[in-house]
Amino acid sequence: MPQDCIRYRSFRERRAGVALLSDGVATGALIILVPVMLTLQPSPAAALAAWTVATGIGAIAGAIPLRYAPRGPRSGGGWVFENRDLVAPAVGEYAIQSALPYALNFVILGLGGLDALAGYRLAQLLFAVIANLATGLNNVTLPYVVEHRSPRTARRVAHAESLVIVLLGGIVLAALFAVPTQLGVDLFSAAWTSMLAFAWSASVHGVVNALAVPVFSLLRLIGLARYSFFVRIASAVATLLAAIIASTAGPVAVAWALALPATAAYLARWVGAELRVAALVREGGTIPLISRT
Repeated sequence: MPQDCIRYRSFRERRAGVALLSDGVATGALIILVPVMLTLQPSPAAALAAWTVATGIGAIAGAIPLRYAPRGPRSGGGWVFENRDLVAPAVGEYAIQSALPYALNFVILGLGGLDALAGYRLAQLLFAVIANLATGLNNVTLPYVVEHRSPRTARRVAHAESLVIVLLGGIVLAALFAVPTQLGVDLFSAAWTSMLAFAWSASVHGVVNALAVPVFSLLRLIGLARYSFFVRIASAVATLLAAIIASTAGPVAVAWALALPATAAYLARWVGAELRVAALVREGGTIPLISRT
Protein backbone atom coordinates (compact mmCIF):
# COMPACT_ATOMS: atom_id res chain seq x y z
CA MET A 1 0.00 0.00 0.00
CA PRO A 2 2.76 2.57 0.67
CA GLN A 3 4.18 1.89 -2.76
CA ASP A 4 0.72 2.29 -4.29
CA CYS A 5 0.48 5.68 -2.57
CA ILE A 6 3.80 6.70 -4.08
CA ARG A 7 2.64 5.57 -7.52
CA TYR A 8 -0.61 7.53 -7.31
CA ARG A 9 1.22 10.60 -6.03
CA SER A 10 3.64 10.35 -8.96
CA PHE A 11 0.85 10.28 -11.51
CA ARG A 12 -0.96 13.12 -9.74
CA GLU A 13 2.17 15.28 -10.11
CA ARG A 14 2.62 14.14 -13.74
CA ARG A 15 5.91 12.44 -12.88
CA ALA A 16 5.41 8.98 -14.31
CA GLY A 17 9.18 8.45 -14.27
CA VAL A 18 9.13 8.37 -10.47
CA ALA A 19 6.47 5.65 -10.54
CA LEU A 20 8.62 3.70 -12.98
CA LEU A 21 11.63 4.18 -10.70
CA SER A 22 9.70 2.92 -7.68
CA ASP A 23 8.41 -0.14 -9.52
CA GLY A 24 11.82 -0.84 -11.03
CA VAL A 25 13.59 -0.69 -7.67
CA ALA A 26 10.93 -2.90 -6.09
CA THR A 27 11.24 -5.44 -8.91
CA GLY A 28 15.04 -5.47 -8.70
CA ALA A 29 14.95 -5.91 -4.95
CA LEU A 30 12.44 -8.73 -5.32
CA ILE A 31 14.64 -10.55 -7.83
CA ILE A 32 17.53 -10.38 -5.37
CA LEU A 33 15.65 -11.06 -2.14
CA VAL A 34 13.47 -14.00 -3.16
CA PRO A 35 16.29 -16.48 -3.86
CA VAL A 36 18.20 -15.25 -0.81
CA MET A 37 15.23 -15.65 1.53
CA LEU A 38 14.24 -19.01 0.08
CA THR A 39 17.81 -20.24 0.49
CA LEU A 40 17.83 -19.20 4.14
CA GLN A 41 14.34 -20.55 4.82
CA PRO A 42 12.46 -22.29 1.99
CA SER A 43 8.87 -21.47 2.90
CA PRO A 44 5.95 -19.34 1.68
CA ALA A 45 6.50 -17.01 4.64
CA ALA A 46 10.03 -16.29 3.43
CA ALA A 47 8.78 -15.42 -0.06
CA LEU A 48 6.13 -13.14 1.44
CA ALA A 49 8.74 -11.43 3.60
CA ALA A 50 10.93 -10.83 0.52
CA TRP A 51 7.99 -9.29 -1.31
CA THR A 52 7.16 -7.05 1.66
CA VAL A 53 10.72 -5.77 2.03
CA ALA A 54 11.11 -5.24 -1.73
CA THR A 55 7.97 -3.13 -2.01
CA GLY A 56 9.06 -1.14 1.03
CA ILE A 57 12.38 -0.38 -0.65
CA GLY A 58 10.52 0.62 -3.82
CA ALA A 59 8.27 2.96 -1.84
CA ILE A 60 11.27 4.68 -0.24
CA ALA A 61 12.98 5.02 -3.63
CA GLY A 62 9.91 6.81 -5.00
CA ALA A 63 9.30 8.96 -1.92
CA ILE A 64 12.76 10.55 -2.01
CA PRO A 65 12.44 12.39 -5.38
CA LEU A 66 8.85 13.33 -4.54
CA ARG A 67 9.93 14.64 -1.11
CA TYR A 68 6.88 12.83 0.16
CA ALA A 69 6.31 11.60 3.68
CA PRO A 70 3.08 10.02 4.93
CA ARG A 71 1.00 12.17 7.22
CA GLY A 72 -0.51 11.13 10.52
CA PRO A 73 -3.85 9.40 10.98
CA ARG A 74 -5.57 12.67 11.89
CA SER A 75 -4.85 14.13 8.46
CA GLY A 76 -6.03 10.97 6.70
CA GLY A 77 -9.13 10.78 8.87
CA GLY A 78 -9.95 14.37 8.05
CA TRP A 79 -9.70 13.69 4.32
CA VAL A 80 -11.97 10.64 4.63
CA PHE A 81 -14.53 12.68 6.59
CA GLU A 82 -14.51 15.54 4.09
CA ASN A 83 -15.00 13.13 1.19
CA ARG A 84 -17.29 10.68 2.98
CA ASP A 85 -19.98 10.91 0.30
CA LEU A 86 -17.47 9.58 -2.22
CA VAL A 87 -15.56 7.24 0.09
CA ALA A 88 -18.60 5.40 1.48
CA PRO A 89 -19.92 3.99 -1.82
CA ALA A 90 -16.41 3.29 -3.11
CA VAL A 91 -15.38 1.37 0.01
CA GLY A 92 -18.71 -0.44 0.14
CA GLU A 93 -18.45 -1.45 -3.50
CA TYR A 94 -14.88 -2.65 -3.06
CA ALA A 95 -15.84 -4.70 0.00
CA ILE A 96 -18.66 -6.42 -1.86
CA GLN A 97 -16.50 -6.95 -4.93
CA SER A 98 -13.73 -8.56 -2.87
CA ALA A 99 -15.89 -10.61 -0.50
CA LEU A 100 -17.99 -12.49 -3.04
CA PRO A 101 -15.20 -14.20 -4.99
CA TYR A 102 -13.54 -15.35 -1.78
CA ALA A 103 -16.83 -16.67 -0.42
CA LEU A 104 -17.41 -18.64 -3.61
CA ASN A 105 -13.95 -20.15 -3.24
CA PHE A 106 -15.26 -22.07 -0.25
CA VAL A 107 -18.26 -23.23 -2.25
CA ILE A 108 -15.98 -24.52 -5.00
CA LEU A 109 -13.80 -26.17 -2.36
CA GLY A 110 -16.80 -27.93 -0.88
CA LEU A 111 -18.09 -29.11 -4.25
CA GLY A 112 -14.88 -30.07 -6.01
CA GLY A 113 -12.22 -30.40 -3.33
CA LEU A 114 -8.73 -28.97 -3.30
CA ASP A 115 -8.03 -29.88 -6.93
CA ALA A 116 -10.96 -27.82 -8.20
CA LEU A 117 -10.10 -24.89 -5.94
CA ALA A 118 -6.46 -24.96 -7.02
CA GLY A 119 -7.49 -24.92 -10.67
CA TYR A 120 -9.94 -22.08 -10.14
CA ARG A 121 -7.47 -19.96 -8.19
CA LEU A 122 -4.78 -20.57 -10.80
CA ALA A 123 -7.16 -19.37 -13.52
CA GLN A 124 -7.96 -16.26 -11.47
CA LEU A 125 -4.28 -15.50 -10.94
CA LEU A 126 -3.42 -15.91 -14.62
CA PHE A 127 -6.07 -13.36 -15.59
CA ALA A 128 -5.28 -11.00 -12.70
CA VAL A 129 -2.54 -9.44 -14.83
CA ILE A 130 -5.28 -7.87 -16.95
CA ALA A 131 -6.84 -6.11 -13.96
CA ASN A 132 -3.39 -4.89 -12.91
CA LEU A 133 -2.81 -3.47 -16.37
CA ALA A 134 -6.23 -1.81 -16.32
CA THR A 135 -5.42 -0.11 -13.03
CA GLY A 136 -2.08 1.07 -14.38
CA LEU A 137 -3.65 2.45 -17.56
CA ASN A 138 -6.30 4.25 -15.56
CA ASN A 139 -3.72 5.80 -13.24
CA VAL A 140 -1.85 7.18 -16.25
CA THR A 141 -4.87 8.47 -18.17
CA LEU A 142 -6.92 9.90 -15.29
CA PRO A 143 -4.87 13.12 -14.84
CA TYR A 144 -5.13 13.73 -18.60
CA VAL A 145 -8.91 13.32 -18.51
CA VAL A 146 -9.34 15.59 -15.49
CA GLU A 147 -7.13 18.26 -17.04
CA HIS A 148 -9.21 18.39 -20.24
CA ARG A 149 -12.53 18.38 -18.33
CA SER A 150 -14.33 17.09 -21.42
CA PRO A 151 -16.98 14.33 -21.21
CA ARG A 152 -16.14 13.36 -24.79
CA THR A 153 -12.47 12.97 -23.87
CA ALA A 154 -13.34 10.91 -20.80
CA ARG A 155 -15.52 8.59 -22.86
CA ARG A 156 -12.93 8.28 -25.62
CA VAL A 157 -10.18 7.38 -23.14
CA ALA A 158 -12.42 4.81 -21.43
CA HIS A 159 -13.17 3.24 -24.83
CA ALA A 160 -9.47 3.04 -25.65
CA GLU A 161 -8.66 1.41 -22.30
CA SER A 162 -11.49 -1.08 -22.77
CA LEU A 163 -10.23 -2.06 -26.22
CA VAL A 164 -6.75 -2.77 -24.84
CA ILE A 165 -8.23 -4.87 -22.04
CA VAL A 166 -10.38 -6.98 -24.37
CA LEU A 167 -7.48 -7.60 -26.73
CA LEU A 168 -5.20 -8.62 -23.87
CA GLY A 169 -7.88 -10.93 -22.47
CA GLY A 170 -8.15 -12.70 -25.81
CA ILE A 171 -4.38 -13.07 -25.99
CA VAL A 172 -4.16 -14.56 -22.49
CA LEU A 173 -7.00 -16.99 -23.17
CA ALA A 174 -5.48 -18.11 -26.47
CA ALA A 175 -2.09 -18.53 -24.79
CA LEU A 176 -3.58 -20.80 -22.11
CA PHE A 177 -4.93 -23.24 -24.68
CA ALA A 178 -1.77 -22.95 -26.80
CA VAL A 179 0.52 -24.05 -23.97
CA PRO A 180 1.29 -27.78 -24.21
CA THR A 181 -0.43 -29.69 -21.43
CA GLN A 182 2.78 -31.27 -20.23
CA LEU A 183 4.50 -27.91 -19.96
CA GLY A 184 1.60 -26.55 -17.96
CA VAL A 185 1.73 -29.55 -15.63
CA ASP A 186 5.50 -29.15 -15.22
CA LEU A 187 5.03 -25.50 -14.21
CA PHE A 188 1.88 -25.74 -12.10
CA SER A 189 1.51 -29.46 -11.35
CA ALA A 190 -1.98 -30.97 -11.39
CA ALA A 191 -3.58 -27.57 -10.90
CA TRP A 192 -3.00 -26.88 -14.60
CA THR A 193 -5.38 -29.56 -15.83
CA SER A 194 -7.99 -28.49 -13.27
CA MET A 195 -7.55 -24.88 -14.37
CA LEU A 196 -8.49 -25.58 -17.98
CA ALA A 197 -12.05 -26.42 -16.90
CA PHE A 198 -12.34 -22.89 -15.45
CA ALA A 199 -10.49 -21.07 -18.23
CA TRP A 200 -13.54 -19.68 -20.02
CA SER A 201 -15.42 -18.54 -16.91
CA ALA A 202 -12.24 -17.09 -15.41
CA SER A 203 -11.46 -15.26 -18.64
CA VAL A 204 -14.91 -13.67 -18.72
CA HIS A 205 -14.74 -12.68 -15.05
CA GLY A 206 -11.14 -11.46 -15.29
CA VAL A 207 -11.79 -9.32 -18.36
CA VAL A 208 -15.03 -7.91 -16.92
CA ASN A 209 -13.26 -7.02 -13.66
CA ALA A 210 -10.61 -5.21 -15.67
CA LEU A 211 -13.21 -3.44 -17.82
CA ALA A 212 -14.91 -2.25 -14.65
CA VAL A 213 -11.84 -0.13 -13.81
CA PRO A 214 -12.20 2.50 -16.56
CA VAL A 215 -16.00 2.52 -16.43
CA PHE A 216 -16.03 2.92 -12.63
CA SER A 217 -13.52 5.75 -12.94
CA LEU A 218 -15.74 7.36 -15.60
CA LEU A 219 -18.82 7.01 -13.38
CA ARG A 220 -17.06 8.79 -10.54
CA LEU A 221 -15.95 11.60 -12.84
CA ILE A 222 -19.48 12.20 -14.11
CA GLY A 223 -21.08 12.03 -10.67
CA LEU A 224 -22.55 8.50 -10.69
CA ALA A 225 -20.52 6.78 -7.97
CA ARG A 226 -23.66 6.00 -5.97
CA TYR A 227 -25.34 4.50 -9.05
CA SER A 228 -22.34 2.18 -9.46
CA PHE A 229 -22.70 1.13 -5.82
CA PHE A 230 -26.37 0.23 -6.27
CA VAL A 231 -25.48 -1.79 -9.36
CA ARG A 232 -22.89 -3.64 -7.28
CA ILE A 233 -25.46 -4.50 -4.62
CA ALA A 234 -27.87 -5.84 -7.25
CA SER A 235 -25.04 -7.84 -8.79
CA ALA A 236 -24.14 -9.32 -5.39
CA VAL A 237 -27.71 -10.47 -4.81
CA ALA A 238 -27.88 -11.97 -8.30
CA THR A 239 -24.55 -13.73 -7.77
CA LEU A 240 -25.68 -15.29 -4.50
CA LEU A 241 -28.91 -16.57 -6.06
CA ALA A 242 -27.06 -17.87 -9.13
CA ALA A 243 -24.45 -19.61 -6.95
CA ILE A 244 -27.16 -21.37 -4.93
CA ILE A 245 -28.76 -22.65 -8.11
CA ALA A 246 -25.43 -23.51 -9.77
CA SER A 247 -24.15 -25.42 -6.74
CA THR A 248 -26.27 -28.38 -7.84
CA ALA A 249 -24.35 -28.54 -11.12
CA GLY A 250 -20.77 -28.48 -9.78
CA PRO A 251 -17.84 -26.10 -9.29
CA VAL A 252 -17.57 -24.94 -12.91
CA ALA A 253 -21.19 -23.81 -12.83
CA VAL A 254 -20.48 -21.87 -9.64
CA ALA A 255 -17.63 -20.09 -11.41
CA TRP A 256 -20.06 -19.05 -14.14
CA ALA A 257 -22.44 -17.86 -11.42
CA LEU A 258 -19.78 -15.30 -10.53
CA ALA A 259 -18.85 -14.34 -14.10
CA LEU A 260 -22.29 -13.79 -15.64
CA PRO A 261 -23.78 -11.40 -13.03
CA ALA A 262 -20.49 -9.47 -13.10
CA THR A 263 -20.91 -9.12 -16.86
CA ALA A 264 -24.47 -7.87 -16.47
CA ALA A 265 -23.33 -5.37 -13.83
CA TYR A 266 -20.60 -4.08 -16.14
CA LEU A 267 -23.11 -3.58 -18.95
CA ALA A 268 -25.46 -1.71 -16.59
CA ARG A 269 -22.63 0.60 -15.53
CA TRP A 270 -21.54 1.17 -19.09
CA VAL A 271 -25.05 2.02 -20.29
CA GLY A 272 -25.47 4.43 -17.37
CA ALA A 273 -22.15 6.08 -18.14
CA GLU A 274 -22.93 6.43 -21.86
CA LEU A 275 -26.34 7.99 -21.17
CA ARG A 276 -24.87 10.41 -18.64
CA VAL A 277 -22.01 11.46 -20.91
CA ALA A 278 -24.44 12.01 -23.77
CA ALA A 279 -26.53 14.25 -21.51
CA LEU A 280 -23.46 16.21 -20.43
CA VAL A 281 -22.42 16.73 -24.05
CA ARG A 282 -25.88 18.07 -24.92
CA GLU A 283 -25.85 20.38 -21.89
CA GLY A 284 -22.28 21.54 -22.47
CA GLY A 285 -21.22 20.22 -19.05
CA THR A 286 -17.67 19.56 -17.90
CA ILE A 287 -15.98 17.10 -15.57
CA PRO A 288 -15.09 16.10 -12.97
CA LEU A 289 -18.45 16.28 -11.27
CA ILE A 290 -18.01 15.43 -7.61
CA SER A 291 -21.71 14.97 -6.95
CA ARG A 292 -22.39 11.49 -5.59
CA THR A 293 -25.79 10.91 -7.18
